[in-house]
Amino acid sequence: MMQNFQNTSKITFDKLDIFRSLAKKGEYKDEKSNSIIKKWEDGEVTSNLFILQLKNGLQFLGVINGMFEREGFGFNTYKNGDIYFGYFSEDKRNKHGIYSYKPKIENNFISREYYYGLWDDDYRNEYGVYLWLKENKNISPFSDFERAIFTAYVGIIEQDVFKKGTLLIKNENDNFIYHGNFSKEGKKEGNLCYFYSFKKNMLLYGSFQKDIFISGHFATFNKEGNIINLCKCNQGKIVNRNGINQEVEKLLINFRKIIISKNYFKNIYEVFGQAIKFKDKNMNNIDIFNSGYYIDIINAVVGYNKISIFRNIENMLKMEVLSN
Repeated sequence: MMQNFQNTSKITFDKLDIFRSLAKKGEYKDEKSNSIIKKWEDGEVTSNLFILQLKNGLQFLGVINGMFEREGFGFNTYKNGDIYFGYFSEDKRNKHGIYSYKPKIENNFISREYYYGLWDDDYRNEYGVYLWLKENKNISPFSDFERAIFTAYVGIIEQDVFKKGTLLIKNENDNFIYHGNFSKEGKKEGNLCYFYSFKKNMLLYGSFQKDIFISGHFATFNKEGNIINLCKCNQGKIVNRNGINQEVEKLLINFRKIIISKNYFKNIYEVFGQAIKFKDKNMNNIDIFNSGYYIDIINAVVGYNKISIFRNIENMLKMEVLSN
C-alpha cells in the first residue's frame, strides 16, 4: 500500500492587504501566520506565478487564482522533505502530478517512493503508477537495474486505493507479476487474476482472496514457453490433471508470452527513472526563496507540458496486460 502524504492546511489571507503589499513592496508578509507571498516577474515570464511560504513549512511556486488558492501548475516542497510537482485546482492536487516522498536511509541502502498519475481533490484517483525502490545509497538513483529492489503498481486507483491493475515485485530471489483486482486493504482479491513467478516459471490463474490463491488453474512452463504441467486447483489442492480446456491453455501461454517479451520490469524502472531525474535536476535541494534559482524553477514549470518523459509513463499505463 502507498504511504500517506502531506496535506496543506488552508490559510485565510486578507486579500486587500495582499494586493496593496504586492503592489508596493513586491511581496506580502503575514507575521501572525509567518507566511510569505511573492510575485514572480521577469522579462520573459510575467504572469500569475507566485511564490508562497506557509507556516506549516510548505513552500510553493506556481499559479494562484484570485482567491490566492493554488490553481494550475506548480510545485510544493513540504516540511518533511516530500515534493509534489503537478497541477492544482482550488488549492487541491488535481489532474496530473508526481509525488516524491523523502528518501529513507537504512545501513547501506536508500529507499525512495513515488506516485505519478491522476489526482482528484487531493486523492490519487483513476489511473496512476506507484513505485517503491530500494538501491545502494552510494550509487546514482535508477542506475543499476539488475541490483535494484522495487515494487511497482500500474493501473486503476480509487481514492488512494489500488483497484485493478498490474503489480510488479522485484527482489533478490525472484520477480513476480500479479494482474487483477485488489481489496480495499490492498490485498490481491478477485476472479480471473494472474500471478506469475519468473524463477519458477509458474503461473496461477483464477480466484484470489486476501493475497491467497483459492481456486483456478496452475501451470508450469519450460524455457521455450510451452506448458509442461497444467491442472485445476481448489483450496490449494489439485483436483484435476486432465481435460483442461484448450482455450484456458492458450490464454495462459499468451499471458506469459506478453509479460516475457515486453520486459515490463526494466521498462517501468527506466521510464520512471527518466521522469524522476528530470524532477530531481530541477527541484531537489532548491531554496525557492533564493533568487539565484528562480529562473531554473520557472523553466521547469513552464516547460512541463513539453516533457515527453511523462507521456512515456502514461503509455506504460496502456500495457497489453492491462487491456485483458
